[in-house]
Amino acid sequence: MTDQPVLITGIRAGLHIRGIDRGDTPIADYLCGRCGHHHRATGRDEVTTFLRTDPVASHHAECLAASTAA
Repeated sequence: MTDQPVLITGIRAGLHIRGIDRGDTPIADYLCGRCGHHHRATGRDEVTTFLRTDPVASHHAECLAASTAA
């Protein structure tokens, strides 16, 4: 497997939350700028649970472990 840069357009790396206004469906997106991993949580309960898991820190540990193992 070769290391190729990840090219993703339309969404910026990091954690983004939208739709938290009254009447909107909350959506949380996390995109890793290092490896391109993406996770989306939709709905108030799913977004709340997702945020409680600290997706940035938990993925950061996984991503670093994978990059040093390769």
